[in-house]
Amino acid sequence: MKQVALLGLGMVAATHVQAIQSSGAVTLRGVLSRDAGRARAFLEAQGVAARVYGDLAELAGDPALDFVIVATPPDARIEIVQALVAAGKPI
Repeated sequence: MKQVALLGLGMVAATHVQAIQSSGAVTLRGVLSRDAGRARAFLEAQGVAARVYGDLAELAGDPALDFVIVATPPDARIEIVQALVAAGKPI
């Protein structure tokens, strides 16, 4: 089963989690948000046991990740995407 991280926990994040859970082919390995407390609350509300990454470097350095869903606002994505590409993570 593929392992995915979700970066950004805005309006569309719950939809991504539902799609991941229903896919049968992907597991949510972890999430990253600017606020770790919000990330933990989000996972609890979704009923998902996954890790909360402390920062982008930790997420990008996770060798178990197969890909990353970047669900941040468009104007915040370029630096995130550049860092993930530099780390060799499929997006």
